Amino acid sequence: MLALSCANNSLTSLPSLPLGLVSLDCYANQLTSLPAFPLGLVSLACSANQLTSLPALPSSLKNLFCENNQLSNLPALPALDYLHCNNNLLTSLPTLPSTLYGLRCNNNLLSCLPILPPNIGTTSYYFNISNNPISCLPNYINAMNGTGYLNYALCAEGDSINNPNGCLSFKGVFGKTYSDTNNPCIWDSTDIPIRNIPIHLLDTNGNLYSTFYTQSNGIYNYILDTSTYKVAIDTTNKLYISNCFSPYVDSIFTLTYIAPVAKDINFNISCKPQFDVGIKSAYTSGRVFPSLPHKLSVSGGDLSHWYNLNCANGVSGTVTISVTGNLTYDSIPISALTPSNITNNVFTYNILDYGLVNLYSFSIWFTTDTTAQIGDTICVSIDVTPNIGDFDTTNNHYSFCYPVTNSYDPNAKEVYPETVNPLYNGYLVYTIRFQNLGTAAAQNIRILDTLDSNLDPSTFEIINYSHSNISSLKNNVATFRFTNIQLPDSTSNPNASVGFIQYRIKPLANLPFGTQIKNKAFIYFDFNSGIVTNTVTSNFTSTTDIENINANNTINIYPNPSKGIYNIKFSTSNNLATVIEVYNILSKNISCTTTKNNSCKIDLSAQPNGIYFLRITNCNNSCTRKLVKQ
Repeated sequence: MLALSCANNSLTSLPSLPLGLVSLDCYANQLTSLPAFPLGLVSLACSANQLTSLPALPSSLKNLFCENNQLSNLPALPALDYLHCNNNLLTSLPTLPSTLYGLRCNNNLLSCLPILPPNIGTTSYYFNISNNPISCLPNYINAMNGTGYLNYALCAEGDSINNPNGCLSFKGVFGKTYSDTNNPCIWDSTDIPIRNIPIHLLDTNGNLYSTFYTQSNGIYNYILDTSTYKVAIDTTNKLYISNCFSPYVDSIFTLTYIAPVAKDINFNISCKPQFDVGIKSAYTSGRVFPSLPHKLSVSGGDLSHWYNLNCANGVSGTVTISVTGNLTYDSIPISALTPSNITNNVFTYNILDYGLVNLYSFSIWFTTDTTAQIGDTICVSIDVTPNIGDFDTTNNHYSFCYPVTNSYDPNAKEVYPETVNPLYNGYLVYTIRFQNLGTAAAQNIRILDTLDSNLDPSTFEIINYSHSNISSLKNNVATFRFTNIQLPDSTSNPNASVGFIQYRIKPLANLPFGTQIKNKAFIYFDFNSGIVTNTVTSNFTSTTDIENINANNTINIYPNPSKGIYNIKFSTSNNLATVIEVYNILSKNISCTTTKNNSCKIDLSAQPNGIYFLRITNCNNSCTRKLVKQ
């Protein structure tokens, strides 16, 4: 690897550059031109010279620092990561690559900008377009949050007021979801942004093209080709409504070469005349290992808080969290709500006003018992009241289990449940965890998750996340972008070095016995190669009460539920070898026996309380039964 550094001299020219040169730093000289660049050049720092133009840039180039020169134009840009061209005489910029993370073009003569890539960092070091004669913007990006840039109009052709320079229009659709505070159906800066609203983009046949979740500032935007589209929000069985006539829940628009932008398709969102209390999500953090602590967190209460609404204001009730398994209660985090009562790992919260309780108020620290075995399950049952008057009572109860584990991968994917019935039509909950194991803060994290073909993308729903992000779903690929997350490394701050995204989705209808739904994710930290998570699997294993394992032979299991001892009896003589297997809720085989007798006994006394599956097979026939240990 060759690098040439000749900064801070009085050079007026450079000789031909050698093949194999990867980095060139000629900062602060008196150069008026540069020689041709070798094909493998990765980084170029030629700032603070007297350059008026640059040679063609090689496709390998990632970093271009050419600020403080006299450049009036730039050559075509390769897939750059950083472009610093501030303090020049630029009147235009070439097309910006989608890979761009850092753009500083302040203090130039730019009156128009090209489309701005969405992944640009959100501090002034990474994004600065100030002190240019810009009157409108081609699009909005997350880097503009908290700045005055959002006050610029989007460029529209023919708009002599906001676009006097005739800049090319933003191409696509742009809008906001908001709660009106003054002028009905007219958005202004005093309105309240409504977040996490899924905006669906459909084609003319009503087919789902993409889904974008509105950001914390309520903004959504799609960059689109010329065609006819429909942008819509789904209010069916949702707590919120859209109040205004145009648009109400959808809007059809056509993009043409002459009119390539549909802007300000805004949705005024408010609560339906009801409340919805329940559970949004539940997850654990920390290693679930004998003698080690871990935290259980429940997002619940007024579910409208997820959208930045307050629909359950004044409603009282209770939240009850019951935990069973080989663990011991430790403490309540300082930032969490203190339970009104704790009895035998049953935590009861008496809520006087859900409107005053943060959605993320319920967290509990536990220590896994030293007697716990790897593969043991810890089960959680959560109930939220009131039920009467509640908009949706299906989310008032939630149960799930998680295992005691041996190894721990900080960049991993989880699914619950892992075993379901054939024809199962409930949700599968996926959690993608990540941790910065590098040596410096991660500035930008991107997660790509290609959904299994047996999942129904129309039911996709984000239910929790650790950090603000830009999320979308297109062509069965879910993309989660944590822009400017500044996630510390695990060495300097292990507790703050972790994050997660959690979503739920339903399988396609009527999936048969034996179906397996598999998923994995790719996690990208800044510009590093993707980390591939483990592959998680949901097995469609029958738990139906099929009585006849073969002709005229009925199975009886008693007692069920029991404290661990189960009697299995065949109603007729059994002269075939019968295999009897027991699986826990994580599909782990914990027992297997073979018998020719017409009765046998299963002993699960040593196993933790929970749900198990008994699979009985003989002569190529089989059935599966559910066992409950309590």
